[in-house]
Amino acid sequence: MLHHFLYVSDLAEEYPCDFQKIIANAAMTNSACDVTGALWSDGRHFVQLLEGQKAALELVFHDKIASARSHTNIRMLSSGDWEQRLFPDWSMAYLGSGSDTRQIAESLIGRKKFSIRDCSANELINLLTILEKFRQDSAGIAI
Repeated sequence: MLHHFLYVSDLAEEYPCDFQKIIANAAMTNSACDVTGALWSDGRHFVQLLEGQKAALELVFHDKIASARSHTNIRMLSSGDWEQRLFPDWSMAYLGSGSDTRQIAESLIGRKKFSIRDCSANELINLLTILEKFRQDSAGIAI
C-alpha cells in the first residue's frame, strides 16, 4: 500500500544550507528506495512530502531526514495511506525557495507574511502541487 509523510522543519541557522546538495542526496536515496516527493522552502522553513511504501518512508525519514544538520524542529503534519503519487516522476522535486514561489504561496494561502509553519497539511499539499505545475511551466530543475 502506498503511504505518505508530510513534515515541516526550520532551516538550521548555524548550518549553511546547500539546496543543490540536499536535493542531490535526497534524489539518490529516494530513488534507491522507490520514494518520490517534493521539497520547498520559504527561506526559513522546509516542507517536504514523501510518497512510497511505509517501510521505505520510515527508513528515509529516520536514517536521513531526522539526522540531517540542515534543519531542526521537525514536525510531522500528515502520515497515512495514499491513493496515488502526486510526484510520480520525481525522486525529489525541488520546487525552489525564491521570491516567485513565495509570492505564489502568499496568494494561494491568502496571507501576507506567509510561513510554512502556519499552514495546514491540506494547504501545504495543495501548495506543493501548484508549485510543481509552476515549476513545469517555468522549466525548473529536474532530478
